[in-house]
Amino acid sequence: MTMLLKLVLILAVLAASAFGFAHFTLFAVAGRRKSLWWALVLILSACLLSSLATKPAKAQDTAFLIDGDMGGAVLRYHAKAKIIGRSKVIVDGVCLSACALYLRKDWNLDICYTQAATFGFHKPYQVLDNGAILTGIS
Repeated sequence: MTMLLKLVLILAVLAASAFGFAHFTLFAVAGRRKSLWWALVLILSACLLSSLATKPAKAQDTAFLIDGDMGGAVLRYHAKAKIIGRSKVIVDGVCLSACALYLRKDWNLDICYTQAATFGFHKPYQVLDNGAILTGIS
């Protein structure tokens, strides 16, 4: 919206509200119903114009900070990525193992990292029910 249009809207709001309140006060005392109705219309139009002249509030963007994440189960990190959605992810420290999966392009995260970021990767493995470790999983 241009500055001139905003100025015109603000002046219209001020004029309508001042005129409306003056009519409301004068004719409410005098008891004239028709004039009272028009005063209320002017007041409501002033409220409507003021809502057009102002910008709607914008929600604050949320950023997730990663610092000192040692990793964990891949499925847990995939679930976290779904929760994070399109929010910003900032890596500013250690991000090891499954944490480094936040870098995946197919998760579509808005991720950035600072100079203090450290990523750690390792070969995939799985811990079996008997406690044995199976490596080389693809």
